[in-house]
Amino acid sequence: MKLKLNLLFVLFVLLNYKAAKAQIFYNHGDTVSINSGTLLYLGGDMDNQNNGLNYPYLFNEGTLELNGDFSSSAEMLYTGVGSVTLGGSYYSSGPLTLYNMNITGGSTAVLSGNITISNSLNLSSGILQTNTDTITLDSAATLSETSTSYVLGNIRTQKYLGAGSSHAFGNIGLGINTNATAPGNISVVRNTGTAITASGNQSIKRNYTITPDNNTSLNADVEFSYLDAELNSINENELELFACNSGSCTELGYTSRDATANTVSLNGVNSFSTLTLGNNLHPLPVTLINFSVTKNDDVAQLNWQTAMEENNAGFDIEKSVNGKTFSKIGFVKGNGNSYTTQTYSFDDKLSFNEPNTIYYRLKQLDYNGKFAYSPVQKLILSGYQKNVKAWYNASAKSIEISIPNNKITGMATYQLLDMQGRLLRTEKYQSVGTNNTIQINMDGMAKSIYQLIINSELGTNTFKISN
Repeated sequence: MKLKLNLLFVLFVLLNYKAAKAQIFYNHGDTVSINSGTLLYLGGDMDNQNNGLNYPYLFNEGTLELNGDFSSSAEMLYTGVGSVTLGGSYYSSGPLTLYNMNITGGSTAVLSGNITISNSLNLSSGILQTNTDTITLDSAATLSETSTSYVLGNIRTQKYLGAGSSHAFGNIGLGINTNATAPGNISVVRNTGTAITASGNQSIKRNYTITPDNNTSLNADVEFSYLDAELNSINENELELFACNSGSCTELGYTSRDATANTVSLNGVNSFSTLTLGNNLHPLPVTLINFSVTKNDDVAQLNWQTAMEENNAGFDIEKSVNGKTFSKIGFVKGNGNSYTTQTYSFDDKLSFNEPNTIYYRLKQLDYNGKFAYSPVQKLILSGYQKNVKAWYNASAKSIEISIPNNKITGMATYQLLDMQGRLLRTEKYQSVGTNNTIQINMDGMAKSIYQLIINSELGTNTFKISN
């Protein structure tokens, strides 16, 4: 099916809320075309998935405005020079390229999946949090942020700089002016929200990893911009530039500071690595040098190390299913005061109904009540919870349900509903033998999207299936 919007037709999809759940615009293997000058407004979410036969395709020469979340499968196709205005979060199991992207939701939108911007990324109201993923700005793309609306996490770009030239790198807050030597192609990765720690001190919560083709005798001038929210309690009048590499940082100093414009400049930089701002007067009570999360069977294993601890009461273990709202799931006692490497671990038993992606962070607690958060770690379960599967078999004109016989021994019940919530069919199924497959005959059923609810010992599994 192809949905085409022309210049004289503005489609408003008015999505009401029922039972506290917003309705969703589904594009499962279809084509949505938005022509120039046309607005497609969705009051809820847009879900783009491969239906098993066709890729979802979005051709956008106008404006797609979402009040909710935008999600896509790895196979989604997107073309056009239109804009996507996002009021919620962005989820994708594969990389996607957008021409323009606008963040207007007024809160924190979460990016789950790498994304490339071809022209502009504009944040007018709200924060876009990348966690472990990355936003890439193409060579001509630009970033627009404010003091309260900005990208929190990773953003990357690459530019070419010849001798005697300058570049603002798509307005990501870094300016470089070359003198006699050309650095050539320069890759820059900006990270915000995480401080660099070295020798018991910590930086502001912004850094730039700069990798040029030529990295010797550059004699370049650098302007480093920052936000007040990133200062990490460091006095702006004490900020200076540091070059960090392999866990150690070297003080470079500064040429000028402007607390009003939020910039620190340094002339005569001869080589690049990771640049950040800091001072020598801001000790870090606990220096976290490693934090990782891995899956071992049905357990998420959290491991971390500290290089130094002062008054460390311990760590709250926090977990989230969306990367925004975290809940405490455990506590690990700290070592108080330590100046040697300490190793910690925590096991989180995974339940049957975990989402495909979960997030963890540490909340380090001092004896005096102060606390600090670690970077967020993302764990992709890679189908761990897909014990119950359901799909449409076009050749058999039926819905197939597969329940592993080693996971269930009792009764399973399925319900088939239309998108208005009306019950069409229901049946109980006793798990026996080695082939736990249920087949629902769909011959004669209208082409549509159906809701399938399966209740078993594994809990409740809900699927959206189109025939």
